[in-house]
Amino acid sequence: HPAVFPEFSGIAALLYLDRVRKESRWGYPGGTVTICGAGMKWLELLPYDRKYALTTMIGPDGRIVEWYCDLTGGFDFDPDGTACFLDGWLDLIARPPCVAYPEGHLREDDRDELDDALRAGEIDETLYRDISEEAERLKSTLFSDLPRLEKICLTLARELDGASDGTVPAE
Repeated sequence: HPAVFPEFSGIAALLYLDRVRKESRWGYPGGTVTICGAGMKWLELLPYDRKYALTTMIGPDGRIVEWYCDLTGGFDFDPDGTACFLDGWLDLIARPPCVAYPEGHLREDDRDELDDALRAGEIDETLYRDISEEAERLKSTLFSDLPRLEKICLTLARELDGASDGTVPAE
């Protein structure tokens, strides 16, 4: 939606997690959060011109649980037409404002894996630099205002879901 997220041009998809074999929970100060469970929705954003894939994890109550941003070497389509991306090892993980993090929280994950990939020759200096620069750009833009990102993602999810009452419907 250009009015809501003018800097985004790419693929947006809403995945419905109707059933899962086993919930996935992550620990944070103040408790754990379910990041993959029945009744959740995941908003997937793959921009055409950037090097990231953003997953917004939305709980059954319609609230954002977490953002997981894979830094990538870009994306393409496989022979079947399915979008796929080259994992860039580095990830950004964010939580919206909550009791444990009143301002929200952003952390970088797996920098060591990116460094190891460079040392092992799995990626070259150019891709390493591109991924690192994209992470810094995202920290200072998209993730610099988590309430705005929350509004953008919930609006996009609502539009993809077909709801019009201001929330992502709970299952």
